[in-house]
Amino acid sequence: MVKIQKIHEPTKYYIPLCQKFLSAPHLRIGYISENRYGECPKNRFARTADGEPGLNCLCAGYRQYFGHVAPYMDFMANELKHRRAPANVMSHIDDIH
Repeated sequence: MVKIQKIHEPTKYYIPLCQKFLSAPHLRIGYISENRYGECPKNRFARTADGEPGLNCLCAGYRQYFGHVAPYMDFMANELKHRRAPANVMSHIDDIH
């Protein structure tokens, strides 16, 4: 069974996330504080291959999705940095990835 820890607010509980989730650069979804990341705790019932609890059951899907969109997001961020429209991604979509 996964230990549920009480945090500062009296009605807020969370299940600690596994290191696999925390070490993935584009999977830090829903940053709340330096000690609490993640999507809804109800989805953290899976275990890592090493048996560590707290793996979000949606983790593989997040990894795939954010791995796919990262180059496009980087392109749009670069466009904004250079004061150009992020929508330019559409005319370069075949060149990215």
